Amino acid sequence: MSDTRERLTNLASRLLEVLRNQTQPLRTEDLQCALPGFRDLPVGDWYAVINDLLSDGLIDARVVRSGIFNSIGAAYNIRITSRGRTLTSEQWIPTKAISMKEGLPVKLVTLRGECLEVVFQRKEIAQNRDGVVYLFHLNDLTDKKRGQRLVSFFRFGPEQLYAPNYGAVVETVLLNTIRRAFDSGRLTFDGPYDPRTYTEVPLQQADFMPPTAASGEEIQNLIKHEAYWLGFRYNPNPGYPNQFDSPMDLEYLGVAPSDVKRYVLLFAQRGLLEKIMDGLGRPTAKLIDSYELLLQRDTNMHTESPERWDVFISHAHEDKNEIARPLAEALKARGLRVWYDEFSLTVGDSLRKKIDRGLANSRFGVVILSKHFFDKHWPEQELNGLATREVGNEKVILPVWHGVGFDEVRQYSATLADRLAVKTEGGFDNVVGRLLDAIAEPSSIQQHVHSGSQGQEANRLRRSIQDELSGFAQSGALLRQAWVKQSR
Repeated sequence: MSDTRERLTNLASRLLEVLRNQTQPLRTEDLQCALPGFRDLPVGDWYAVINDLLSDGLIDARVVRSGIFNSIGAAYNIRITSRGRTLTSEQWIPTKAISMKEGLPVKLVTLRGECLEVVFQRKEIAQNRDGVVYLFHLNDLTDKKRGQRLVSFFRFGPEQLYAPNYGAVVETVLLNTIRRAFDSGRLTFDGPYDPRTYTEVPLQQADFMPPTAASGEEIQNLIKHEAYWLGFRYNPNPGYPNQFDSPMDLEYLGVAPSDVKRYVLLFAQRGLLEKIMDGLGRPTAKLIDSYELLLQRDTNMHTESPERWDVFISHAHEDKNEIARPLAEALKARGLRVWYDEFSLTVGDSLRKKIDRGLANSRFGVVILSKHFFDKHWPEQELNGLATREVGNEKVILPVWHGVGFDEVRQYSATLADRLAVKTEGGFDNVVGRLLDAIAEPSSIQQHVHSGSQGQEANRLRRSIQDELSGFAQSGALLRQAWVKQSR
């Protein structure tokens, strides 16, 4: 296998040499005649090398593609680009072709710094549904060692509904949809996982549309993450530069090659990349050392404080699917440590101990107030526990009104009704944004203060909520019993 790879790399270098000396475009047959020492290679290998050179921007060509793997079946009008003319064979290393061949691993890096290995398993006709299913096996490659996940993508109806050139773009779309799903928190290596069940993600028409262009900060983040993971940690040829403007990365970011090259140059000026050339670059020791320092700090933070959370989410079970789970996943996707029953409870845990730890060791408590919440005893116990934390100027409770108005909240608790809250009727993104603002700046969601010092008002609030909920707060046993009943 290694001999074959070396021959293909040599073939690519020789192809570039032949094309440098030509003024007219060539066909595949012309190249085969010019390089008789490689005529024994299957024509599929020739097309694979041509595909690599096209992906790296070293040649231009007219190609005919077909099949689910978007494979080249013919190539003509082949000519070298200005980039191919300036790049020597010592500077170039072929980019691994992104090919969804069954069992072939592909390494991906996301904007949030995830590094994962994606293995395409197969494509199936969906049972009892009009459409097809693409099955993938994902492996976490970061130092967190969070294991594997099974993911499927379901496409409803015929492919023509999604894009006129569906066969040519579906491979890139699927791989970038995986990356965007990790960015949004829809897919994650954290939390509970059934190793026998595929997590299904519906393929949407929007996935085939150009995405919103990434910001300069996002482009720099991807360059930084790829430089470390792909240019250093998982570079099969250490010392060779990494390509940051591959067609798949450009589609993922929604930007032009010049946008990426601009920041590659900036990274070089900062001493973070070297050996740069037209979108290529090699990470420097400065980038590697600083990145690994951040990784070590992240590891130490989780090791030294394994039982600390930013947010505890209190909710009624009936609100789990509609608001609680999406909210927990969205906050977690934005880097917060979230205590949420599906994330934090595993088989065999002591419910009372885990919930008490979550209440005591969370900076904030997001309380989803709804009609279902008002009918439950155990969420009120959680609210009472959070209220006891509000001493001095500290604000702990962040209320979210879900399907309820002022009168309903006031009937339940006049004190809570007097506190500023965010309402789900304003949109899910608004809820997430307001909570993030409050967590970053605790004073942004506060109770209305009419008179007296803030410390006195905070103490009055704590006592009021405790008084209103005292009928439900006889002991921790009630909370434990309610959770046990709910779990059954």
